[in-house]
Amino acid sequence: MKIIFVCTGNTCRSPMAKFLLESLIKQNNNSDIEVLSAGISVYSPLPISKHAHALLSERNIDASLHRSTLFSPDLADDNALILTMSLSHKEAILTNYPFLSSQVHALFEYVGEGNSITDPYGGSLDTYRICMSEIEKLVNKLYLQI
Repeated sequence: MKIIFVCTGNTCRSPMAKFLLESLIKQNNNSDIEVLSAGISVYSPLPISKHAHALLSERNIDASLHRSTLFSPDLADDNALILTMSLSHKEAILTNYPFLSSQVHALFEYVGEGNSITDPYGGSLDTYRICMSEIEKLVNKLYLQI
């Protein structure tokens, strides 16, 4: 199974979701799931944001090698589950790649809880902490469903 998290620039929300899910996968010795992250507006490979990196580091998750990646349908195979951080990301993918309609869902819709995850980009560490808490809740619920 392949799961692809998608946000805007692929430096905050989707990488946090990716690394949090990968951590759950490792803790549970489940190697059947590949996790990727991408953005719909990536112009050059950038590292994960400093606050996202700091929060993941607090959990002993090393995100230092992350570089932003532009979403493309080439990332997804027929079995990939594409989970966006907001409805606008979902709509952008469906507008450009309608053939992915059965695979694309907003994360909160897929797990049946919450709302679009607000972009913390440019915010304080506390703003990122709130965002990561929202993502973690949804990712934990996702893990129980896959």
